[in-house]
Amino acid sequence: MRCDLTWLLGPNAERWRSDAAPRHPVWQRATAPDRFTHLFDLDDVERYLIAVRPGEESLRLVGGPEDSRLDYTKPQHILHAWRAGGTIVLNGAHQRWPALLTLAADLGADLAARVGVNVYCSLPGGDGFPEHVDDHDLFVLQTWGRKRWAVGSGSARRELDLESGDVLYLPRGTPHHASTLDSGSLHLTVGVYPLRWVDLAHAVVDALASHHPELQSTVPLRDVPAHGRETAALLSWLTSMDSRDPAPLEPERLAEALRAERSATAPLPVGGLRSVALSAELNLATRLRRRPGGTLVHGREAGGRVWMRLGDCHMRLPASAQEAVAFLEHNAGFAVGDLPDAYADATKCLLASRWVREGFATLDP
Repeated sequence: MRCDLTWLLGPNAERWRSDAAPRHPVWQRATAPDRFTHLFDLDDVERYLIAVRPGEESLRLVGGPEDSRLDYTKPQHILHAWRAGGTIVLNGAHQRWPALLTLAADLGADLAARVGVNVYCSLPGGDGFPEHVDDHDLFVLQTWGRKRWAVGSGSARRELDLESGDVLYLPRGTPHHASTLDSGSLHLTVGVYPLRWVDLAHAVVDALASHHPELQSTVPLRDVPAHGRETAALLSWLTSMDSRDPAPLEPERLAEALRAERSATAPLPVGGLRSVALSAELNLATRLRRRPGGTLVHGREAGGRVWMRLGDCHMRLPASAQEAVAFLEHNAGFAVGDLPDAYADATKCLLASRWVREGFATLDP
């Protein structure tokens, strides 16, 4: 099942796919109280602590008693602190849990944004972070229990009691604070990091630096431009470089670089090992699926060869493979024989076998 915007928001999804996404909090009540339990439920917190052993770098305890003997590598220590009133925070859980990785990849592909997932688990009376604002958008998915959210400031401040299955959207910059009531709470925060103008500016400078060694030289600290005149001179210099060699700033090349850089960075566990093991039996009737999660991006190198990327999978092919790569981009499921007729049957099987072995496609069960 794809965990995309339509799955999350239903008919309201189109608002977030356009440039008119709301810039105010939106509360969407549950269509079913258990709709998020397949992603991460209360038992999964315990499984995560025991199997993943996240440690201090990706696990936090907020509130609860101070205990210098707390050992983050021991699940029972964490659960004891939780029972004493601490809130368990699992940062970056999508990097370690398949269902959350799928959620991050599907939403990221739909929103053309980086997406990360944190988990928050509290018993009754547990408190979270004090009021704060985030520099990214948030979707809060209430998985179990209830939690009270105070959002906004001044006369626009609201208190909302999220229950299992509810979704709360908080645009970046919204003051918020959450606390549990008479029941415990488990919720996911889905952080959305869209492409910003500042990201595009970084991409432009990186593109220029790849062609102009001057931008990669060391700047002595005493020479750092600190005033408007020096900054204006630097901008003028950048502009003159563009006029000398505009190739790095061609819109399509920048777009390709940004799409590649922002695609999913981890493979989804969808039968890749099994597919490779059985790929020797592949024929024209074999049905394949493009690996879900992330966006397939591709382009041409200076020598004409085709490059393609999906998540952390990279591949280069002859220029003649361009039509086949475009076919894979637009077809999530297909038979090997459905590849464009411009290719001989043996070539179709060879391409499909390479895609399976390199992680771009899996056998359709």
